[in-house]
Amino acid sequence: MFSSSHQTGTQGLEILTPSGNGKDQRYASFLGNVSRTYERYIRGYCYEMNRASASTQIQCPSSSRDSLGIIQPFLCLQVNCGMKCGMQVKGKDTTVGAGGSKVSIEVIVLSKRGQRLRLHFSSLFNKFECNQLHAQIPWEWCNIDINCGDDRWTNVIIDLQFITSFCFTGAEYSNIISINVKPIIKLRKIFTLPVSSVVTTAISTRTGGTCGIGGTCMSTTGLNRIAAPTFQIPMNLDFPKGVEHDVRM
Repeated sequence: MFSSSHQTGTQGLEILTPSGNGKDQRYASFLGNVSRTYERYIRGYCYEMNRASASTQIQCPSSSRDSLGIIQPFLCLQVNCGMKCGMQVKGKDTTVGAGGSKVSIEVIVLSKRGQRLRLHFSSLFNKFECNQLHAQIPWEWCNIDINCGDDRWTNVIIDLQFITSFCFTGAEYSNIISINVKPIIKLRKIFTLPVSSVVTTAISTRTGGTCGIGGTCMSTTGLNRIAAPTFQIPMNLDFPKGVEHDVRM
């Protein structure tokens, strides 16, 4: 869907955004209870899935027959997982607070050998597991070890080259086939960044958020890196100036 000729240089590639009028149907389908709401804290719209449901999800691309074909290796999701939420169960209060939310993100990538490899991140997993084609990875990026409240947003950056080679021995990342996001979560944007967006490999900080935090992000999975890179996120993709947020890899 995305031509490789448009993925060169220093610019990121926007896959999903709540901007404009209504839901963007070009590269995504919205199934079940997905709402587009105005979020005062980030001064803009976001997608909200606040009820746990197997039928609720955002799927990119909209058809399983298509492939995103994105070669840029860094996948970024702007998320807030600390919202209070719960399942609709008659006569029972299942609402949970920050740190208790359920979230599931599935990324299918194509290897250079033509294999479809599934990376499944979920807060329901308590340990890292993988086989030749499927990896289950605990979701530990946001609102887990820190008490940020309901308004704390995070740029979650996933290094697909690194995680593909780590999970699947001998596999080399080629491109993204699809992305699937399930509740419970608030989601602002999904985009990718090229290798040229890496500013430095040292742990450092920048205005608005903390870059290069690796110690608490994937502590139970064995995927920690000694030094996480710092990224230059384009202004048109990043949060508005002045919005406090984390950047986690």
